[in-house]
Amino acid sequence: MEKENIVSIWLGKFDSQIEFEKFLAEEYNEDGDMTSHFGKSFNIDFIDNQFQEVIFLDQSSGTIQNLITSLSYSETFVHKFESVPIEKYNCIVALYNFEYVWSIEIAKIKPPLDFIGNFTYRS
Repeated sequence: MEKENIVSIWLGKFDSQIEFEKFLAEEYNEDGDMTSHFGKSFNIDFIDNQFQEVIFLDQSSGTIQNLITSLSYSETFVHKFESVPIEKYNCIVALYNFEYVWSIEIAKIKPPLDFIGNFTYRS
């Protein structure tokens, strides 16, 4: 759901950047509607790519903590990650101006990303 100054964050673990990119890849149906495995997994109908950041940790990227701090506006919300066991993850999806609403229906499936939360950010 669109909401100003909110960023929704997911962290995940993929075997390769190619698998991560496939999970995020957009597909269009015959009606011209866009979908992706990410969107389907979390029941998100539309993602505005202008407000999306995705990062995969490769060997030259440093630590997952470094990746989180490389997100736009992270200085306003990175402190919220102190209790998250981020070491087990190697990728991030951030949707800005978007407040994800967790659903019990979604909890029945186990996507390869964990929804971490919605955070307020300032630009």
